[in-house]
Amino acid sequence: MNSHCELCGSSQKHILFQGRDWLHGLPVQGQVLQCDQCGLIYLWPRPLRPLDSYPEDYGPHMGRQESADIGYSAGHRGSVLRKARLANQYKPGVLLDMGCADGEFLAAVSSLGDRPVLGMDLNENAVRRARQHFGLDVWVGNVPGLPLPDESVRVATLWHVLEHLPDPVAALRDIGRTLAPDGVLVVACPMADSWEAKLFGRYWSGYDVPRHLFSFSRQTLPRLLRDVGFDAHEALHIVQGYNSAKISSSFWLQRIPFFRREPGLLRQAAAPMGAAFAVASELLSRVFGNRRSIAVYLAHKRLPASQGSDQASVS
Repeated sequence: MNSHCELCGSSQKHILFQGRDWLHGLPVQGQVLQCDQCGLIYLWPRPLRPLDSYPEDYGPHMGRQESADIGYSAGHRGSVLRKARLANQYKPGVLLDMGCADGEFLAAVSSLGDRPVLGMDLNENAVRRARQHFGLDVWVGNVPGLPLPDESVRVATLWHVLEHLPDPVAALRDIGRTLAPDGVLVVACPMADSWEAKLFGRYWSGYDVPRHLFSFSRQTLPRLLRDVGFDAHEALHIVQGYNSAKISSSFWLQRIPFFRREPGLLRQAAAPMGAAFAVASELLSRVFGNRRSIAVYLAHKRLPASQGSDQASVS
């Protein structure tokens, strides 16, 4: 294998498991590897046509009302509002959401005040829905490649997006270019060192092969952010773990032929199982240290010494 680690450059790695698309029950021509030097987990080889890995009814692209995605639940709206309040506490200025999907998060931010919001997504249908349903200023695009001036953004958000990007280093550098000196980047990712990942193993939803090209941890994500010029710390209690445990439970139950034949019963069984695992993961994190399934990091641009050490202020 001629792959190398995007984080430390090492070619030393080992195979964690053979990739499989549990969302569709299909084999994947790729393996999930882990770097022996820094611990970064990544899929290799990567899909030649990444967009083909997303079904037409992919939940984030469809929106909560239209999607059949098992990850959407009654608690989804509350999670969106928590995210919006977190992002809206920073100084007034443009908020950019990369991977904005159907625009629900941006609409929630707009409902809290008059902050200008922008969004981009690779999926044309998702962008169209964001424009039609919420009247948002969004476009089809990718990162790196943001069509924005330097230092023009106050808050940039990546809600479960970084793990999908083929070049996260270049993407974060481009985001840093657009951020104001006192701007903040909000990054949310599934954590491969979580209790949930350990409990479910290869069936953990955070791997989500082949859509997730990388699986970060509380060691590798902060290192990546530092390497591209950010200082970061984790913000707790922003995203809950029930949905990810529910999806992981669904993937685990697919091992049983009965549930593969009965998708309706699969969903019914996955819901209480996911709730139980989510509670167990939360209790383990409270007792033995934080290893929640989802982490949200607040990252501030590292300023030159001549500009002082003050970062983005909270109003």
